[in-house]
Amino acid sequence: MDREGKKVDCDHQGLFGERKCQHVHTLHLLTAEFNVLKSNFAEAEESYKQAQTSAERTSFVQDRALAHELAGVYYLGKNDEYWAKHNMTSAHQAYTDWQARVKADHLNRRYPQFFSGDNNEF
Repeated sequence: MDREGKKVDCDHQGLFGERKCQHVHTLHLLTAEFNVLKSNFAEAEESYKQAQTSAERTSFVQDRALAHELAGVYYLGKNDEYWAKHNMTSAHQAYTDWQARVKADHLNRRYPQFFSGDNNEF
């Protein structure tokens, strides 16, 4: 949504249509984090999903990785191991796809419960 509360339509190609769509995933991610701070958890979860989808659609691999990582941290804080693992392994894969091996290794060390042995596959 934009500042006026209107849904952002990335298929619309106005004067700044294409450039605007390059940052929609960032807006969704910031909205998710804001909603976590405000304890609007359902809205946060939806915004994380929108950020992930939008970043994937626009080929921003690094931002898709960040969206999954932050969602993983969120779900870990909610003690939802299933979605935490899903998001952390997705973040790891995206960082690997982006060739950010050091960051992928950091996730391995920081969250070993999701990356031990043959449990890497989700």
